[in-house]
Amino acid sequence: VCMWCWHRIRETESGLCPACRTPYGEDPHQFSAVDVDKAIKANKEKEAAAKRDRQRSSQQNPATGQLPSENNQLGDAFSETSMDVPKDRTLLANMRVIRRNLVYAVGLPPTVGAEDNLRKPDYFGQYGKIAKIVVNRSQANIGDPRRASVSAYVTFVHKEDTLACILAMDGFHMEGRNVR
Repeated sequence: VCMWCWHRIRETESGLCPACRTPYGEDPHQFSAVDVDKAIKANKEKEAAAKRDRQRSSQQNPATGQLPSENNQLGDAFSETSMDVPKDRTLLANMRVIRRNLVYAVGLPPTVGAEDNLRKPDYFGQYGKIAKIVVNRSQANIGDPRRASVSAYVTFVHKEDTLACILAMDGFHMEGRNVR
């Protein structure tokens, strides 16, 4: 239960769980900071387990070179071993590309929405070496200055820097705005 919901239940719903009607305690939350080293170690263990699973699966189906799947939408357009772009790009329309070194930040104040500012050690530069920044200022010039914001795609050189940035920036308040 988030802190807001807990407070609402305690204040407006007589302190009882809406589902089972058991009373909530005084403060059931325990907050702790995220340890970056533990998060990196957990990610590496997860990647190693996924790699073992892929190797195990590819050994079961060595003829095609693809991972076995019940619903292979791409068919023979491309395989895991050759990452060629498929001839029919419409097959990629519903696919999501994951880049482990990319941060997408939303809700930045328009006053810091320049690439030079975001590279500084006061902002994203403190987390590591930045390869590229793309700033989206489409929401910066709307009528209401309280709702105006900037978003940015920040590409780091190392994925560990990306993880540290995400853990630190998510939910951070900058000039009265919530950065996500």
